[in-house]
Amino acid sequence: MPISIIYILFTLFDASNCQWEINESFLSNDEIFTTSGGSSSENFLLPSSQTSANFITCASPYTSYLTLTNAYPSAWTPNRCTIYDRDWISMDLYFQGTWSSQYVQFTIGTFSYSYTYISPANYLLTTGFCDATPFQVRTLNFTLAIAVGSTYSQLKFTSSNTNAGLVSIRNIFVSSVKCYPSCYSCTGPKYNQCTICHYGIQTNNICPPCPSNQYYQKEQGCRDICDVFSPLYQNGFCQSYPIDIIEGSYFTDPIYDDIFKWSLIYDPQHVDTTPTAIIIVNHVLGVLKYNSGVYQYFNSLFTYSNLPYLIGLQITIMLFNEIPINCGIQFKINNTYYGSIYKNASGIQTHKLKISELLNYGIESTQMYFTVQYDLILYIDIPKYEFVFQAIGNYTDGTAGWGLRSVYFTSGYCSEYCKLCEVSFKCKTCESGYYFYRDGTCIGSCSYPYQRLSGSYCYDYDDETPYSQYLVQEYMDQTGDPEQYAKYKLISQNGSNFLKGSDIYYSYWQKFRVFGGPMVWAQAKFQRVHNINNPHHSVTIAFYILYGPSFPSNGKFIYTIESNTPVPKSTAGIYLINSDGSRKDQIYEKVLHNTNTFTITWECFGPNNEPIKAYLWILQLLYCCSQLLTLLLIMLRLIYMYFMEQHLQFQYCQILLSRMLEICKMFNLSIILFNLYIKTRLLQHVNQLIPNLNQDVLAQSINMKNQINVLVVLLSVINAQVLLTVQNALTTNNRQLSQGNCNCIDGYYPIISNPKCQLCHLFCKTCTGPTSDECLTCNAILNIEKVGSVCRCPGGKSYQYTTKTCSSCHSSCSTCFRTTIDGCLTCNSTLNRLLKGLKCVCAPGYYELSIVCTSCPISENSSLSECYKQCNNNQLIWHTITCSSCDTGFQLVIWRMSTYLWRFINKRI
Repeated sequence: MPISIIYILFTLFDASNCQWEINESFLSNDEIFTTSGGSSSENFLLPSSQTSANFITCASPYTSYLTLTNAYPSAWTPNRCTIYDRDWISMDLYFQGTWSSQYVQFTIGTFSYSYTYISPANYLLTTGFCDATPFQVRTLNFTLAIAVGSTYSQLKFTSSNTNAGLVSIRNIFVSSVKCYPSCYSCTGPKYNQCTICHYGIQTNNICPPCPSNQYYQKEQGCRDICDVFSPLYQNGFCQSYPIDIIEGSYFTDPIYDDIFKWSLIYDPQHVDTTPTAIIIVNHVLGVLKYNSGVYQYFNSLFTYSNLPYLIGLQITIMLFNEIPINCGIQFKINNTYYGSIYKNASGIQTHKLKISELLNYGIESTQMYFTVQYDLILYIDIPKYEFVFQAIGNYTDGTAGWGLRSVYFTSGYCSEYCKLCEVSFKCKTCESGYYFYRDGTCIGSCSYPYQRLSGSYCYDYDDETPYSQYLVQEYMDQTGDPEQYAKYKLISQNGSNFLKGSDIYYSYWQKFRVFGGPMVWAQAKFQRVHNINNPHHSVTIAFYILYGPSFPSNGKFIYTIESNTPVPKSTAGIYLINSDGSRKDQIYEKVLHNTNTFTITWECFGPNNEPIKAYLWILQLLYCCSQLLTLLLIMLRLIYMYFMEQHLQFQYCQILLSRMLEICKMFNLSIILFNLYIKTRLLQHVNQLIPNLNQDVLAQSINMKNQINVLVVLLSVINAQVLLTVQNALTTNNRQLSQGNCNCIDGYYPIISNPKCQLCHLFCKTCTGPTSDECLTCNAILNIEKVGSVCRCPGGKSYQYTTKTCSSCHSSCSTCFRTTIDGCLTCNSTLNRLLKGLKCVCAPGYYELSIVCTSCPISENSSLSECYKQCNNNQLIWHTITCSSCDTGFQLVIWRMSTYLWRFINKRI
């Protein structure tokens, strides 16, 4: 029998809008298992044992199936999993042999679900399961009901068939409602369906935003900075961004190679050689105490071929007991200070870097330390050379210590596969073979149905239609959604369809859940009607059509949008063949549309089609809102005046301040549409009066004039109220009305999640974000300079808050944070100076003479105290003399290594 297949692939692409997500999955891949232990962690076991459950292995397809028999009637998962109340469970059961009202039971915790089956006299199917085995397949769907909210247990399957009946189990999926990112628990996926929040307390089921100086990490809560792997702050949340890890060091095992790349920095007063890779909650390099530290040489940045905008640095440390007061840990690169974490009377503080996450582990039993983990993040501008990273403590109490868990250097605000970034989150040059994308990244493929390639740029929906919203996003992966069934209406069918069950419209294809698919339907017609409550002007549709390996030439897939002409598609001219022999076609269509319902119909048509492998993936839809006028029209429905443009501008912007600020700039189209609405209603009003004019023209004209006068008075009252409300709203939200736009005032920038404009960096007059590298224009600060989007003080100058100027550093400093001699951050090595504390002092072998570091003479001169160096037992000797011995606990070879390290560091400064 020829195999005729058609299936449509509807890929969904913005996971933030998906309503369900996979919680657990089992037995979904073509994989070979054995009965002697198994080859996969998802292999099932016989109950109360470590013996593998019973599996049958097939040659076509080459895979194994968990199979319950009279000899092996039960199986369960080796590990427990958490399943939640209202989770939706789906699985495929392949029945073989004789079944006479016996059942298959699924159990987890106290919940169980049974399916009773009666086998036919003869199984009709021999293709699509395991070799030529006769079978019948049934797909089970059911919703979990757990009174306590969730259960943590093993999944168990049991067959009551004690005869020759077998059942093979495949494609077990547990789907959960995906809460909005700020919701810890919810009743649905929307922002106003939260029951418990990650931060704060819900009001009317809406979780509050973070304070203005913090960032919302999705599904975690508020942070001082976004995670280094989610650095893009957009739509009110830290968004995952594809960055490169240039180099890193992470301790996973005491004998892991990375431990040997680190060297200890000893405290001469408290020499301790014991720190190594240890386990205190996690693997760390520690315990480091007093003024000890660690350093490592990194060289990958030198060989990194791309040019990122900034380098991202994430440091994870473990604190063992609290940092002593006025003590801390500082971090250096090539002996230049870049930041620190310390404690003062106000508690834990940071300088230059931010805390992205804090994990409190409490008392660790084996070491008796109160253990806290800190993830620290810093973005730095350093040259592309090798460097030495140092972490050095400054502790005064030996009962406390710290350890280093990991260090990562990343491409910062520049995406992977980007050759050059000149501003944050915007690649200027992609690597060869990659395309520019709308979010500033570089992507290697532009083949999704919602994408189209134009030169080196990959366009998608958001490029085509700004301010659009998704109407449908389904079948992105293997996730199930129980609410979909009621949305699809079966119009007609012919031949053999729905072999998995009369109400089963989906199956699985290459790790995707598909609408249709193997043994579902081959000659049927479906319709779906979408309700679109918001005004809009168009709908863009995209999906894949995938034809099976033997789809007949006279078979067709036909889709119809609204009452438009049906569009037939076939395999003619399609040459792209997938690994299973299927062929793919892509549909991308934009239609003008403005009514409240949107109807689309799909049909698999052809007398030679059959459903053994008839696959159909279904569709993604997007509707694009031109303007949201609904609230405005309701409020002013009875006002037929045609001279309301100024009032409309304010009223519209006021609504948008609380609803959609980002569309306020499009108000002109709203005015045109609203004026048209007003004139139409006024014309209707006049036409209603015309038939009565002959009866009493004067009376009707007076009545009409009075109505208009009443409307004018009403309008003036509303206008005054609106003006006052808008002015207050604009002031409160740091906005001003400018040429019909509700713009942020100077010094503030907008965010989508909050109508209130946020404060720019003090260097920026106008900006797109909170940092000094997101400036559009700079403030009027003396000596300020703008490089790209960065407003900064020039090299050799530092911002002074008292004078609000960029003032020159002390002459001994290369860079500084204040203008005094003890405000240096880096030193100019060409002037023979190095950083000691916060001062740039003369390097060994030089002394200060008229603010110039002058070479010490070869001959000893007792008046030049800076030309002496300290050796064993605090002995001072002339700089040209070599120390012949070291203090107790030190070897001379360490001095030589330190000298080498010092020369290397100063070479790179």
